Amino acid sequence: MVIQLNQPEVPQRLHGVTLVDRHGLPRFWANVWALMALADHAELTRLRKLHHVERLYAYADDMLGAGALDDALADLDDARLGTILEGWFVSLRNQARPTASDQERWRAGLEFVVMVSTWVGQGMARDDRLVQLNARCLLCAGRVRRPPVGRLEQRL
Repeated sequence: MVIQLNQPEVPQRLHGVTLVDRHGLPRFWANVWALMALADHAELTRLRKLHHVERLYAYADDMLGAGALDDALADLDDARLGTILEGWFVSLRNQARPTASDQERWRAGLEFVVMVSTWVGQGMARDDRLVQLNARCLLCAGRVRRPPVGRLEQRL
């Protein structure tokens, strides 16, 4: 859930909206992302994006257990991340009445996963897991189409 942090014991720099799980523990990567990527955004934009990412976290928790998304991001587990993103994409597309906010929700979640996985993968020397994860994300987003099998075989 998204909460407002403004307690006096919390450093002033960290005041603002933050994402926590159902036990009140911070969602690690969401908060890193919010501090690094959303710092220059207006408060309402940051709040809206965090709400969208919270929906992705809730989906991952329901699908694979508590903390699944943070664990998959920390491990750069492309299979789990792909499963989470593909399932979430399908669940958004299968709404009775898809809306523009569903598309916005998808874009915010995808942006979050791609950005964090890029940060996590920066220290790796040419790691194919990052390349595969980004390819899966693009497939989910519909930006890349799989080539027909016949055409691929002809190229080989």
